[in-house]
Amino acid sequence: MKLNNKKILVFIFILVLGYCKSEDLKHIPKKETIIKDVCPRNNYEFYQNFIFYEYDVIKQKDQLRVEHYPTSNERRIDLFYPYIKNKKGGYIGVGTDQNLTFIAWAKSDYAYLVDFDWVAVYINRLHLLFIDKSENFQQFREKWSLKNKKNTIQFIKNYFKDKEEQKKFLKAYSIALYPVQERFRDLEYMSKHFKFSSFHNNPEDFQYLKKMIQENKIYPIVGDINGTITLQNIGKASKKLCVPIHVIYLSNAEEYYRYPESFRKNIMSLNIDKDAIIIRTVTTGAKIFGYPEGEKYLEIPFHYNIQKVENLIQWFQLEKLWIYHMLKYRRDIEKGFSILETTPLEAGLLQTSIQN
Repeated sequence: MKLNNKKILVFIFILVLGYCKSEDLKHIPKKETIIKDVCPRNNYEFYQNFIFYEYDVIKQKDQLRVEHYPTSNERRIDLFYPYIKNKKGGYIGVGTDQNLTFIAWAKSDYAYLVDFDWVAVYINRLHLLFIDKSENFQQFREKWSLKNKKNTIQFIKNYFKDKEEQKKFLKAYSIALYPVQERFRDLEYMSKHFKFSSFHNNPEDFQYLKKMIQENKIYPIVGDINGTITLQNIGKASKKLCVPIHVIYLSNAEEYYRYPESFRKNIMSLNIDKDAIIIRTVTTGAKIFGYPEGEKYLEIPFHYNIQKVENLIQWFQLEKLWIYHMLKYRRDIEKGFSILETTPLEAGLLQTSIQN
């Protein structure tokens, strides 16, 4: 078959157009690749998805027993160890030094340290800075020692050039100095009496924390677990990171509220799976539920509890809910330590509401 010049030109045009389209398609990733590339491929991309800059504005703190909690006073956190050991995944925790223990135990992939007290947040930032600048725990401890107070204050002044930030770090350091030293003595007591192992006497735990800090994977931020910004942003970040949250530490914060809608939304917004657990303490009802040996303050001891996040979400079906009533359905593991596995359906509560 013979082709005239016009037909030949049209044929060539079609071939060239087809070639251009096929070349363009090479630069358009397939759908599977687009989905895969959402997940971070290196530490830089991880950091970009991990960090955010909008937080809750804390106008008024809950009525606590004291104004600040610069250190933990929970002595039996060793009870949590078998349940969070090597949990991996993401970590969310309130408070200060106890989080360092839990992160190292769990070998968390990333961690958010959230507190509505800016002093606690700045104490956490000092902990991370001091660990980063220390080769071992002893050097870290010396930065909190009274004999090195002048040197540490000068270090803070030299490190933080912004005057407003400098003032906040110096105030946090001043508030935490004596309590941190006391907490270090508590850690030794806990090790002696309960075979407690943590970053203070386990070099591997210390180095794990140091590595996470150097990779910018621990983020101390201001936030309210009942707020509408910080936890929601953590939820978004946890999804972009493609690594589910596996450990949520709430200390005894749940005693101060009745699970408002904002808290429920915050928990349900997180990237979680079946392995996600909550570790908590309670003082309300602790003398009824039982408390372990060795508590620091026997007049207000702690009961220690764990619960799968999936189980807690089932309890959200109840309009009125308080941790004290929920823990009536716990299963005791040992004195002062329990697990909550019962669902509200199994407890026969779905047709009624828990009354305050």
